[in-house]
Amino acid sequence: MGAYGRLKVVWTDWSKDAVFTVDVDDPTSAPETHVGQELEREILVNSWKVEAGAAPAFIPDHVYIGSAEGNKRARKRAEARKKHLELRDEAWAIVQPLLATTDVFDRKRRAELVAGASAAAIAAGKRGASVATITNNLMKVFHRGMVKDALRPSYEECGSPGDPRPVSEGGKKSGPSPKDGNPKGTPVTEAMKKVFRVGFDLHDAVGKVKLVDAFHHCLRVGFWDAVQKLRQEFGKNIPDTAYEKLGLPRYEQFVYHYHRERKRWKAEIKRLGSSVYARRHRPLLGNSTDEAWGPGARYQIDATQIDVYARSRRNRRRLVWRPTLYVVVDVWTRMIVGFALSLDPPSWIGAMTALANAMTSKVDFCAKYGVEIDEDDWPTQHLCAILEGDNGEMKSSGVLGLISQFGVTVGNVTAYRPDWKGIVERRFGLIHAMLKPHVPGFVHADFRERGAEDYRLETAYDLDELTRAIIICVLHYNNHHRIEDYPLLPEMIADKVPAVPAEMWRWGVAALGLPQRAHPEAVKFALLEQGTAVRRRTGLFFKGASYSFADAVDAGWFDKVSMTGRGSVPISFDRRFTDVIYVHDAKAPFGFRVAELTDKRFAGASFWELVDEQEQAAGTAAWADLRETAEGIAKDKDLDDDRQRAEAAMRATPPAPSAAAETSGIREATRAERELDTPEQVSEYHADMSPRAAPATTVLPPACPAAEAAQGRQSNDNHAMPSLADRLKGRN
Repeated sequence: MGAYGRLKVVWTDWSKDAVFTVDVDDPTSAPETHVGQELEREILVNSWKVEAGAAPAFIPDHVYIGSAEGNKRARKRAEARKKHLELRDEAWAIVQPLLATTDVFDRKRRAELVAGASAAAIAAGKRGASVATITNNLMKVFHRGMVKDALRPSYEECGSPGDPRPVSEGGKKSGPSPKDGNPKGTPVTEAMKKVFRVGFDLHDAVGKVKLVDAFHHCLRVGFWDAVQKLRQEFGKNIPDTAYEKLGLPRYEQFVYHYHRERKRWKAEIKRLGSSVYARRHRPLLGNSTDEAWGPGARYQIDATQIDVYARSRRNRRRLVWRPTLYVVVDVWTRMIVGFALSLDPPSWIGAMTALANAMTSKVDFCAKYGVEIDEDDWPTQHLCAILEGDNGEMKSSGVLGLISQFGVTVGNVTAYRPDWKGIVERRFGLIHAMLKPHVPGFVHADFRERGAEDYRLETAYDLDELTRAIIICVLHYNNHHRIEDYPLLPEMIADKVPAVPAEMWRWGVAALGLPQRAHPEAVKFALLEQGTAVRRRTGLFFKGASYSFADAVDAGWFDKVSMTGRGSVPISFDRRFTDVIYVHDAKAPFGFRVAELTDKRFAGASFWELVDEQEQAAGTAAWADLRETAEGIAKDKDLDDDRQRAEAAMRATPPAPSAAAETSGIREATRAERELDTPEQVSEYHADMSPRAAPATTVLPPACPAAEAAQGRQSNDNHAMPSLADRLKGRN
């Protein structure tokens, strides 16, 4: 704004075409007078920005004072603020008459008015009557607004709120004085803070070091030499006053400055890590129920190893590992809608089984384990709108069917954050609490201590019996367990609905609607993992095995491969079972057709076994290829040596006079060579069977010299095939 800076309009007098302003950025600046028309011209010419200012501060007196009821601190604050208002009123009583005229904005006239007001106030015995005080109060009014509250004391702005008070070496300790008889403590100077920071860094860097241990460490660093001198001077009986003269800080001072400098929550994040801090110490500002709008809106699934071993169903004297329990919980009602118990480690197989149990009827499932129920005892057989699970299981291709066929939204919870699935996590604790008094063999905390019994030997339940026990616990929880601190809706309270999962489910279905349902076969098909099979002339090829089904053969799928080429076919499969795969077909009743295994080598196996066999075969083939490569090198070397010897022998043999002479007479030479080889071959073949087959003596005919060949004589070194006439002559 040119030479003016930022101006604030304090007052206007249009009868005199006068505008009075102060400098916003200088709280001590005095008012300046401007001609109104000239100021408007400056605004237009210099393109000044005009903004509406904030209204003058105004707080009703009773609001400013606050309530005097409550603790001692509130009463003390209310009394102090009443005194603030008394000071305000006294100052306003002196300043208000000066504001009745615009002369107060003129520097000379303002000085005269302030001097007169000061003399009158002093004569009346009022406080704050000096010229400096009245002038200062006028500046406050000009800058804060021409109202009485502009003179309200602002002690909260005095000093350096939140900043530590500097303490010099040998100065007075800041903070409250200690009680009588207690050590006075020592001033915490900058040098002392440097010693403190050694302990701060140790505590923050190493998560297992407690704050008190870090305090002792920094004392060893900063005061060991001084303590040694005391020991040398006084021996073991050092008086307390001597310790105090050392200037040793107290532990409370160390803790105070630690929290002041490092901010406790930031330090805890650094020590524990963000994920551990979030699980243990993060603020809890909401609840999971707010994320669901009714039954079936949101399911959470999670797995844990139950704290009990199991017995083998084939031999009860054999212990098996602790089973894995998958639980599916409806967030809105806290109802356990399904579960699965198996010996498999956490994987999509267990999650798939639990979800299939959650989304289908439980009557047959419970009857399998000897528990008779009605549909109303466990009424959940519905799909969910949102499914939340761990990052591992929810990344499986098995969730694709839920997404594509039923429109389920799948959410992945980040690793190491079980608190994001707090609803289902707490169900594990409830199930364990119900099982532990009745199921022998639960994990003991004192296991492996001397004299402690091996709790594993107490195990008596097999997997089926554990499943039955969990069914009984789940039915009790769903139908009778009251959930504490559940945020019931006002309508539920009016209808006297208890915070029992089954009761809330029934009320929610009646009031908010029934969740989506699907046929059990469609649900199970949608939960299977998905893959791609390749169409070949031998059938559908998937993971090294071939499959086929009647409709594919009738449609000529495999006949067309040689003409149209191979194509991919989407399928679903169960890793535990290779005998069938499910070919996706939108025209089929439930969206699939069953293709059976045609390669019976793999019947009854799992895909894990199939892949393992293929990997073993591939490993064997790799070693065989390596041996073949190595032996091939030796073979090539032997053949190359033979070639070199043969070529050397050829070079040692006198050459033929011409190529024609060398290639003529091949038939006669072949006959002669055969006659030479036949007796030897017969002898070798029959030598072990007949003594008459004695080795024949081979007499090689002399080779035809090159000179005779040049004269036209036939060479016997001839490898041509004998003619038919020659062979007939040979028989005679």
